[in-house]
Amino acid sequence: MNKLEKWLLISIAAALVAVGAASLLLRRGADTAEVPLRAILPGHTGRVIALAFFPDGKTLVSAGMDDSLVHLWDVESGHLLQTARFPPAPVAASSSSTPTSPIDVDVSPNGETIAISFAGGNYRLWNISTGALKTLKSTRREDYPGIAFSPNGRTVAAISDTPPYTPSYLISIWDVETGALVQTTNGTSFTYSPDGKLLVCPSMDPTIKVWNAETGALIHTLRGHRSTKNFAAFSPDGKRIISASYDKTIKIWDASTGALIQTLQGHQGEVWSAMYSPDGKRIFSDGERNAKIWDAATGALIHTIEGQIDHYVSDWFYVKYLVKEAQNALDIWDAATGAPLYTLRHSSGQINAIAHSPDGSATAGTIAAADQNGEILIWNLNDAAGD
Repeated sequence: MNKLEKWLLISIAAALVAVGAASLLLRRGADTAEVPLRAILPGHTGRVIALAFFPDGKTLVSAGMDDSLVHLWDVESGHLLQTARFPPAPVAASSSSTPTSPIDVDVSPNGETIAISFAGGNYRLWNISTGALKTLKSTRREDYPGIAFSPNGRTVAAISDTPPYTPSYLISIWDVETGALVQTTNGTSFTYSPDGKLLVCPSMDPTIKVWNAETGALIHTLRGHRSTKNFAAFSPDGKRIISASYDKTIKIWDASTGALIQTLQGHQGEVWSAMYSPDGKRIFSDGERNAKIWDAATGALIHTIEGQIDHYVSDWFYVKYLVKEAQNALDIWDAATGAPLYTLRHSSGQINAIAHSPDGSATAGTIAAADQNGEILIWNLNDAAGD
């Protein structure tokens, strides 16, 4: 899942989980295997609210809201490798309140550069080999999280501003090599196509627009939803676009023509997000009452996980797992069947961010979580009891 999707779900929307006591989200015991905490990385002072793994899984990036530090960690040893400091937020939010952080980080596909969204008017690219900082100029007057490299690494996009007298966001795209602004458009969120050439952006009206990310040209306008609160993403092969809406529906579109292919119905309330599994065989949707798993080929409903989900912390879909936060624990399900698999217990109280190492990486199965106290918690699913 890409960074914008993560932002949508943690502000997000974006936004990461209050769960009813009787719901499946609290099933434990015989249903799940306990995973012991492997390490605690105590490198920040105050809230840590952004995490990202490098593509090889060996290095983890963390960003602190209160200390304005970005740390690079060796995942296996827990050693701190590098640190960069950025301008602090003008006004610190109350530590007891829900984070609405202006901080986000993303790692380039080649692992050479980190994109950083901190408080203030501009974004930065940090070359970790040379230490050089490149500024991406922005006109933003307010702070929004959400910055992401394109899959081909040529551009980087971010929620950059709210235009005067409008309820819309500005989405800016920059050339990574030169730092030049390529395009600025309106939308409520953005998601790159797998080849990095297109950008899909829900609008403030019920439409969804598809842009050329490298030229700024408008490719398609997708019409069909009846609500202005929409979310959109590409399928792994780039041939489909999936959208979720507060109108309680999920729609699938042809990415090359913009034609509507199918509408999935079954949610009884607003649908906040929908995305394909990385193999393209499943669709995961999340709404105000439950999460659902669908067969991508037929549109048939496979499984429903009951319980209202608060997007403030977590709702990430991976190749194999669906991860959500419960009281002092992270619960993990099989993403194909919805069966509960693992419980990752902790005593940190509030978790602000979660990251999962890439499948096939040097640390596959590693899950990192950041908390309010400046700590980063590390588990590896291979340590599960009974495995």
